[in-house]
Amino acid sequence: MRQICRTNWIWSLVFLIFASCSSASVREPEVIPAVDPLCTRNVESAVLELQRGINMLRNSRNNQGIITDRDLSDVAHNHVLTLAASGSIGHMDNVGHTPIERLEQSGLRRRFVAENVARFEDTAYPGRTVLRYWWERNQEGENMIHSRYRRMGAAFAARDGFCYAVLILTD
Repeated sequence: MRQICRTNWIWSLVFLIFASCSSASVREPEVIPAVDPLCTRNVESAVLELQRGINMLRNSRNNQGIITDRDLSDVAHNHVLTLAASGSIGHMDNVGHTPIERLEQSGLRRRFVAENVARFEDTAYPGRTVLRYWWERNQEGENMIHSRYRRMGAAFAARDGFCYAVLILTD
């Protein structure tokens, strides 16, 4: 009798393992819905909103307006992607290059360079949000209105519910 019980128990165990393995191989992959970050839905509009806000601040202090430079925006874009991928904020890229070194690697030479970086909760209005952050809560706001800066490049990226922003200012 014990021999039969042991045999039945072993066959039950084998069946259970087989059933588990076969059902695991038949399972459909879990579908994870794509996340559509708000801050990167319309980056051009966000950059324009940021530029308009900076120019309003500059005009209120009788400073010349700032223009968006495509090459600077490309450098900003590369850095903001690095920041979002690492989940951190800083002026150095992942190999230790400063903003000036990143510009030089892109073939750009400027006398004056400033960079503002930020990480904030995802929003449908990233240009407005980051402008307010830099101006009201951060010392980097002064960079935006300084008269020596005449060109800007800006970029936004999103990761894990956060928006990352980089603004590069040059002469």
